[in-house]
Amino acid sequence: MDMIFTNFEILADLDTSTRDYDSESCTMLLWNTVLGGLFRLDASGCTCCGNMYDDIKVENAVLVSDLEATAREVYAAVVDSDDPDVPALRAGLVLAMERLGVTRALPELG
Repeated sequence: MDMIFTNFEILADLDTSTRDYDSESCTMLLWNTVLGGLFRLDASGCTCCGNMYDDIKVENAVLVSDLEATAREVYAAVVDSDDPDVPALRAGLVLAMERLGVTRALPELG
């Protein structure tokens, strides 16, 4: 998904759709390049309407205040999805940790 957000960099764009074939969903980890904060954006919708894309707007992004809790929530959504791309999630979390200046090891999420 090549969405361009002014003042945001996409660190991870993860498909979190499940076997419910009438819907689709995704989670994005976004870095605010101006203010330096990590944000999470969740979007979902109907496949026939394509309305998931209506949710993919910067104003729907939520500031991440607890990185570990967010990582666990996103991990659960990714693992339970139709396309469990854990390496992409891990790469996005590593980038987020680098940007936030977190120096401790990434916890086991499973």
